[in-house]
Amino acid sequence: MEVEIKAVGEHQIGRVLGVDPGTVRVGLALSDSNRSVATPFKIILNENETQVVKCIGDIVGEEAITLVVVGVPVSLSGANGPKALESLKLVSRLKQFLDIDVLGWDERFTSKIASRSLSELQRSSKHRRGKLDANAAAIMLQSYLESLKRD
Repeated sequence: MEVEIKAVGEHQIGRVLGVDPGTVRVGLALSDSNRSVATPFKIILNENETQVVKCIGDIVGEEAITLVVVGVPVSLSGANGPKALESLKLVSRLKQFLDIDVLGWDERFTSKIASRSLSELQRSSKHRRGKLDANAAAIMLQSYLESLKRD
């Protein structure tokens, strides 16, 4: 299974939800309606896939989301390891559950970048852990938004 990277067109507007799935927590980020800037939104606990899909569905409705972008941790070689396959499974479930577009986006290194950025700002690793996933989602989503400007 490969990561589906789909161009949505520069002229499309509407908020995008970035999803960084993790084993324990799922980080979420939101874009502005012009799809220019991504900001960390919140973290949801990953109790099970059904609960995550329902929670994302609720947020899509509450926040007027028009596109969901799920981070897929593709390996350096471009292969999909176990975590990438789990992310792609979430993409598939969200496509079945939501009435909007859902796509996977290569999120290599976003957690490391977010961790480095937060460690420079804060000393408490306990406090950092809670924000890491949402910040990683924002970095991944910003990468996607920047790709729209290049196309």
